[in-house]
Amino acid sequence: MIPMLLEAIALPSALGICLLLCPRDGWSVEAQERRPSWTAALAVAITVIVSLWMSEGLQLFDLEERWNWLVVCATIAGIGGVIGASELPSGRVDIITLCATPILALFVLTMPAHESMAQRLGAGIAVAVGAALLIEPSRHAARWTGFVFALACTAMAAILASSGSMKVALAATALALLCATFGILAQLCRAFCPGPGFAMATLSMLAAFAFYGMSYHDDTGIPAGAWWFVAFAPLVLVASPTLKARRSSRRPTGSLETKS
Repeated sequence: MIPMLLEAIALPSALGICLLLCPRDGWSVEAQERRPSWTAALAVAITVIVSLWMSEGLQLFDLEERWNWLVVCATIAGIGGVIGASELPSGRVDIITLCATPILALFVLTMPAHESMAQRLGAGIAVAVGAALLIEPSRHAARWTGFVFALACTAMAAILASSGSMKVALAATALALLCATFGILAQLCRAFCPGPGFAMATLSMLAAFAFYGMSYHDDTGIPAGAWWFVAFAPLVLVASPTLKARRSSRRPTGSLETKS
């Protein structure tokens, strides 16, 4: 049991963290402002894929079973997150790519009983809207972003484990460990933040896990709303105290001028 946990949780998380900490100019302790980690989304994808690989073996990549397409979903989310998180000349992120990526990532998941185009597009659009809403929190509430996503992934892992899906539960646990590391790094280093790519990729994987759980474990008595509630729980970051304080600091102050 312990070797399995090390292989399916510790090893994938360690690989994701190493990818996250690759030497580059993106952020450092000397930096004066937060710089999003452009490899964060790729770290999310690698963590999920390696964890599933450790549990399932090479047959995971044959894509014979529908649930194996979680690998394709993670790949799309990781690559799209890297591209979308790259800042444009205007200084803004590529919001079109960030929103289009989860739509494509979830569209490939033709899970049992949830294979209609409307269901897949609906889920993808919902994640796209969530990714857009999380752009600002992922930049300016870095610590909260990492820890809230870690809690959501842990809750998703608990639901998956209770329904009997240990392989995907271990992948969600590995992702939770990676997210918690993001939060710790943001706490220790002022210049580090996960960034919009991370938020989009992780939210996409939470939705994919929810899609999987509803499809393969609909006989466990867990309502569909519970899966989606956990998947979209990170949207609570929109009400982060850090963001509220930032918005308040932007409001103009000063006394009203009186006309003579």
